Amino acid sequence: MRLKQTLFGIFHLFSLFVFFLCAPLSTASAGLIRDTELERGLEMLAWPMAQEAGLSSLRIRIVPNDSYNAFVVGGDTVYVHTGLLVKAKSTAEILGVFAHEIGHLAAGHAPRRAEAIKDANLTTTLATLAAAALAASGASGDAAVGVALGGYDRANRNYLQLSRHDESVADEWALRLLESQDISASGLSDFMRRIAGERALPETRQSDYYLSHPGAGARLLVFEDHVRDHGTHSPGISDDDEAVMTRLIGKLRAFTEPPSQTIGEIKRLRAGKTTKSSAAWPVFSETDLAYREAIAHYRRGALAKSDALMHDLRKQFPDDQYFHEFGGDVLLSRLDIDEAVRAYQNALALGDAPLIEFGLGRALLAKADRGDSASYGRAAQAFERAAKVERRWPALQRQLAIAFGRDGQLAKADLALANEALLVRDKARAKQMAQRVIDRDNAPKETVNFANDILFSLQGTQ
Repeated sequence: MRLKQTLFGIFHLFSLFVFFLCAPLSTASAGLIRDTELERGLEMLAWPMAQEAGLSSLRIRIVPNDSYNAFVVGGDTVYVHTGLLVKAKSTAEILGVFAHEIGHLAAGHAPRRAEAIKDANLTTTLATLAAAALAASGASGDAAVGVALGGYDRANRNYLQLSRHDESVADEWALRLLESQDISASGLSDFMRRIAGERALPETRQSDYYLSHPGAGARLLVFEDHVRDHGTHSPGISDDDEAVMTRLIGKLRAFTEPPSQTIGEIKRLRAGKTTKSSAAWPVFSETDLAYREAIAHYRRGALAKSDALMHDLRKQFPDDQYFHEFGGDVLLSRLDIDEAVRAYQNALALGDAPLIEFGLGRALLAKADRGDSASYGRAAQAFERAAKVERRWPALQRQLAIAFGRDGQLAKADLALANEALLVRDKARAKQMAQRVIDRDNAPKETVNFANDILFSLQGTQ
């Protein structure tokens, strides 16, 4: 999945910000899928359970990995693999898994893992977490989270395995949370039944979830008892909730499955020639199909087709923030820069979103590179707004540095590069860039103060 970045490559997924797609902007060899619609949609669906569990906030981050897994390691964040989302059989199943992971957060199981990796080297941390099919931010947030490419190390996997006791406690929380929202545990039970069936397989063929969440057989019995007592109906999942989840899964599948597969499935669905897989959950509306088709055409380089579909969707749904956002992605890839800027601005007019600000900043940089030098400052402003929320995103700091540098704000550019270096744990470069800020003539006082803070924090480090 590693792609070499080009400025406007037709396969550049602006909407799904996968960190390892941002190379060479980021030196991380692992990543997360970052997408406002996916994250906010999943968080909205899971938030009532998090609130019931006493959490003050909840973030959901998506790991690009085909295996079926989800996990937590400190903080307020649930990490979920793409494989879990696209392989799930129902909304209730996905929410059941989220309920389990929220249970780990509520029970305080995660901090000891965060402590274990808090001071680890970024590369070592990511490799270890990838081997265990787990990821964590620790003290470095999203910048240090992901799944590294490569093989699995059984010792590391065993080190990060959850205990059976922790699993049991998290299951108790999950059942309590699902019950509080009138959601059946049948989805979680069906999932656990599939996982429990792996116990007879050789370890090399067992899923990451089975290996990192022990005791599937015993846990299944608990879920089945609960379903017998409470039934399989989920009145707490409304039609609107189903529609949101369906669109999210459709979007994710369109970005992760081969475009030809997506387009072929859409043709069969429209012709009424469903297959076993396409007839299963979720059931897509025509709007969902058009959105998926636009994404598939975008990924295969048929930008005119994608643009036409997104134009129609934006016209039909002018208040849909994410149609404007992805429309901007397509327009930017077509080098229709002014229209891309307008599309991102229309999206932001419907609500704040740092990842959309990132897209706007990229479009404004492109506009400035075409001769509108005033847009360098506007691009820097967009990146700054994004950075106020996305504080630990190296690629964003690099783009901020480019915008500041080309706008002539060299001290601020150096400070952004120092922040980027901190996020990727390059302490020597962080010191170098912070010192360069201080050595510049007429550097803004606030910028110099931040640079001094960086140097102070790095005293005594190599």
